[in-house]
Amino acid sequence: MVVSGYDVHVEYSYSVNGQPYISKRIKPRYITQNKSRPPSFVLFGTRVDLLPESYRRYLVNGLRREFDFGAVPVRLTLRAPRNPFDRDKN
Repeated sequence: MVVSGYDVHVEYSYSVNGQPYISKRIKPRYITQNKSRPPSFVLFGTRVDLLPESYRRYLVNGLRREFDFGAVPVRLTLRAPRNPFDRDKN
């Protein structure tokens, strides 16, 4: 399994500060950079729609600091897998 620097950063962020308190556990799977100008990232995981805006900003600022993006705008998109058992959305 190939682990990118982005995945290591998100794992480190979760190990140092833990997850934000929510009734259900948010499980980040991996993060990937899908564009370079401006730097755009996609975080895949379960229940990422419950992730607070403050924690999204924390992750973006951590990516900006870790990879020296400076004042360049960094975009973070959250994606959750489709639930095959959810009849309402099919």
